[in-house]
Amino acid sequence: MEAFTDEASPLFWYVSQDVASRSSMVRVKEVTDGVEPSANAVMAEVLTLLGHYFEEDKWLDYASRMLLAMKSRMLAYPSAHAHWAKVALMQVVGVTTLITTGPSALSFAETLRRKTGPFTLLAATLKNETLPV
Repeated sequence: MEAFTDEASPLFWYVSQDVASRSSMVRVKEVTDGVEPSANAVMAEVLTLLGHYFEEDKWLDYASRMLLAMKSRMLAYPSAHAHWAKVALMQVVGVTTLITTGPSALSFAETLRRKTGPFTLLAATLKNETLPV
């Protein structure tokens, strides 16, 4: 992550400093959602989900800082920040984690996936695992 961030902002650069210095690419921090969500909005969502999955508070905190940096833009022009709003809602409502184990874990997880609401993180395993979830 360090190659794409700086001290001035929690938002990510689209390219690393190394790539930008070796090419004619201009470094930008993409934050506006269009037809596709912005790279930073997707990264905030990924950090939130992986933070829950791996119990990494630093990733959850980083995603929160990203949202805080975007607050004024989201309020001024909400239609251009729909994916950011989804991530904010995810943080307000919370992420539910469901874990299933045993010989029928995968089929049970599929049944759960069809019946659960948004912001549900499912994990299934057929054997003992050491992941934090």
